[in-house]
Amino acid sequence: MQKLFLLVINLLIGFNSSATLATKAFYHRGHCTDQLVFYFDKLPKVTSRSVAGAKEYVIELQGLSADVKGALSQMHSFGDGYHMQIHFKAPSLVIKIEYDRQKIALVSASKFVPISQPHAIVIKIERHGKSANKECLRPSSKRTVVLDFGHGGKDSGTKIGDLAEKDIVREVGSKLAKMLKNDGYNIHLTRTADQYAALDERTYLANLKTDAAIFISLHANYSANPLSEGIETFYLHHGLLDSIDSHHNLAKLEHLNAQNFKLAQHIHHSLLSSASKSGLVDRKIKRSVSQILLGTEMPAVLIELGFLSSPKEARLLSSPNYQALLADGIRRGINAWFAA
Repeated sequence: MQKLFLLVINLLIGFNSSATLATKAFYHRGHCTDQLVFYFDKLPKVTSRSVAGAKEYVIELQGLSADVKGALSQMHSFGDGYHMQIHFKAPSLVIKIEYDRQKIALVSASKFVPISQPHAIVIKIERHGKSANKECLRPSSKRTVVLDFGHGGKDSGTKIGDLAEKDIVREVGSKLAKMLKNDGYNIHLTRTADQYAALDERTYLANLKTDAAIFISLHANYSANPLSEGIETFYLHHGLLDSIDSHHNLAKLEHLNAQNFKLAQHIHHSLLSSASKSGLVDRKIKRSVSQILLGTEMPAVLIELGFLSSPKEARLLSSPNYQALLADGIRRGINAWFAA
């Protein structure tokens, strides 16, 4: 029987006026990497040390929000190659991970600044592959794409009058899916109707239920300034993650960064070309650690198709002809990516 090593991660909760609250939690599962992500309203104090063949992370916290408690109750106890236990008893949240060193390559932690909250920490469990060099490569098909229609169901996203982000992106995405199918692609959708799906449910589908080569997430933007306009495309760059306790495989991460950026380039430039006659504002390609991008194992981008808070762009985004223009721009960008 393979020897199991115990990794004990203690997240200690300190009750003082400057302490932090854990506001959100996600559990992304994948073929090569599983990730536990915690969001905080303030910068937490983090320390790390090794103890008796284990690691211990200490994060000073004030407590857990209801959302975090609900997320923790839904996290699975077992993963391939490890066993995880999560307990909360003030003043500590304790996460214990027993892992098989023959299957698990590394357990590590990083901090980053997400889009919707000031601070976050991700704990990654990385698997060995079955090749001679033990590199884990996720199976993928060149002609398979996951399309993610942002929000849905109880989560409307941006809503201006009768226009809701969840409906706009589904209209654009449905047109895109039809175009890609006509081009011979195999398409998987993270939702097919006006239904709610958590972000880690979407990444689970993409990572473990498909052999998709790329992941495209569609959104519509909002600003308090009604003059804000334009399209922007986000991609994950691992340089935005600040390692707490381990050195990353820089060569592998640079390859992933490059793949994400190339996909963003192809799609963004094609979108600009499609919508140029509408006086489109180019808000550029940007790096981001959005939760949906962090959790996917294949090259992925998040596209903000325009601002529903802009009267001009709201009219455009509600037009079936403009929606088709956007869909065709993304389609041509995807074709360019696979042809490169």
